[in-house]
Amino acid sequence: MSMNRAGYPVVVEYPLPPARRRLLLGSRRDLTELPPQEPGTVLVFEVNGRYEAFRERRHLTGSEDAVVSAVSISVIDMRERLTTTRLAIPSNSPADDFFVEAVFSAKVIRPESVAAAGLTDLSGTLHGYLSQDQELLALGLQCGVEEINEVRSLVRRRIMAYCKVVPPQVDGMDLSLCEVRVPTPTPLREHSTVVRDERWNQDVAELRQAFEQRDIERIHEILQGGPSMVTALGISRREIHTSDAVRDSYESEDRRRKHMLDLLRTLPVGHLDSLPIDAMQFVTALSASLRPGATEDPALEQEKQQGSLSRAPRDADQPPIVDEDGHVD
Repeated sequence: MSMNRAGYPVVVEYPLPPARRRLLLGSRRDLTELPPQEPGTVLVFEVNGRYEAFRERRHLTGSEDAVVSAVSISVIDMRERLTTTRLAIPSNSPADDFFVEAVFSAKVIRPESVAAAGLTDLSGTLHGYLSQDQELLALGLQCGVEEINEVRSLVRRRIMAYCKVVPPQVDGMDLSLCEVRVPTPTPLREHSTVVRDERWNQDVAELRQAFEQRDIERIHEILQGGPSMVTALGISRREIHTSDAVRDSYESEDRRRKHMLDLLRTLPVGHLDSLPIDAMQFVTALSASLRPGATEDPALEQEKQQGSLSRAPRDADQPPIVDEDGHVD
């Protein structure tokens, strides 16, 4: 027993052997010779050169005239289906084609006619129907594969007009156009994806460079502000604890005081008298700056305002002596 399984609308069809004759009871066909009847399908028997559809929803007994006399049987899908046919149309480049997908709504209205035609591949039939439109086949010749959007518009309008003027006709079926698609060719999609990703990567790289440059300028400005600004930056980033910063500040201030005292001790006797400044003013300013909590230098601020420090005469011949606590004797 040969069998042809193609899909739609003829699900399956094959010949039948002669029915067995029974003595005094007439002929009867073994039901195992018949295909199973799925929901939504109809059995069509070929009897004496004509086709008869068994539309009753009941089980066969095998003794029905059409069943006994049939030489072949077909199972026809009666439910409405969406059928897609795919058609290639050339572009202006021999390397590329556009692929058109037309979706039709299809429904069997006369199963006998469908069985007689042996219509097992409706998609192929619709492909032949669209291929008859020579203007459709030539639509892409003026366009490159990159002009896919323009081709989509042209193809959609052309197929809709063609189906309206020359409707698809298949004996025993009701057909109507539902949708027209022109998918993006795979090479174009892959190329466009690479270009898009590269453009996005460049945008991200430019943003990162801009942020980095702005951060560099900000840090440079902070460093120009001196150690206190650097310390504040560390505290804001939680890289330096506030207590550590306070301790370092006091230790730095103590080191500065000690350095100034050591510097005064190294000066020769009478050296302050030889400087072009008032020694007493210098000692007073130094003492003020060495006091805990001192933030300004009154003497140096006065020097800035006046332009220069005047050297006042001293009654004593020897310079004052400054002890370790910053007191002047």
